[in-house]
Amino acid sequence: MKRKICICLLICITSFAYANPINGLLERMQKGLSKKFKVELQPTSKQQNYFHLQGGGKEVKVTADTYTSAAYGIHWYLKNHCYANFSFCESRISTLPKSLPMVNEKQQTTLIHNLYMNYCTFSYSTAFWDWERWEQEIDLMALNGITTPMAMVGAEVVWKNTLKQFKYTDHEIKEFLCGPAYMGWLLMGNLEKIGGPLPNEWFKQQTVLQRKIVKRMREYGMDPIFQGFFGMVPASLTEKYPSAKLVNQGKWNSL
Repeated sequence: MKRKICICLLICITSFAYANPINGLLERMQKGLSKKFKVELQPTSKQQNYFHLQGGGKEVKVTADTYTSAAYGIHWYLKNHCYANFSFCESRISTLPKSLPMVNEKQQTTLIHNLYMNYCTFSYSTAFWDWERWEQEIDLMALNGITTPMAMVGAEVVWKNTLKQFKYTDHEIKEFLCGPAYMGWLLMGNLEKIGGPLPNEWFKQQTVLQRKIVKRMREYGMDPIFQGFFGMVPASLTEKYPSAKLVNQGKWNSL
């Protein structure tokens, strides 16, 4: 009996973890919109993304390889058949017809890696975004077919945890890390210290935020890009490890 309960619980947890994110997306676009689209995933063995739209009237069936492809297909349908739009600048979706236009169309592409954002974006645009703003942005990514977004939020937490293993104190770590508006430049290996120090709460906040971001991206079937080690270390490393051989890069823009 206990074994059956455990199996049922596992099934419920698994189902919840991979719940259809399109319904939530559509409801955020317009209340009741999720009732007008039925989404069905049919992954293929081919290296391609596709969507297939069928039906109309009360409901359009959307078949796709991932939820991102399905979201892109729905947005394509809304723009081209309902003259509605949900964009990064302004949305126009209040005038949907009561009866959805009929459609039977399939589109596919072999361009499966659609990259979005760069390092500067995480300083110039997203530095102080909360989850509500990120949720909106990830929705927009899905609607525009983004499959490979950068996910740099919380990279400073990884730096902090790593430097602690190299005998750095919290104060020394904060002396190295940049503030949010300059973090993109640190991630590109251009500078350190500028704009800090970061408060303790910042690291906790970014950890929680990044987990939400990555979870939602993966629910859509996206492949987030994370920061890798690019060879930069704090200039102070030789103070702790005198035998370390560092290549001095000089100053960047006199900073």
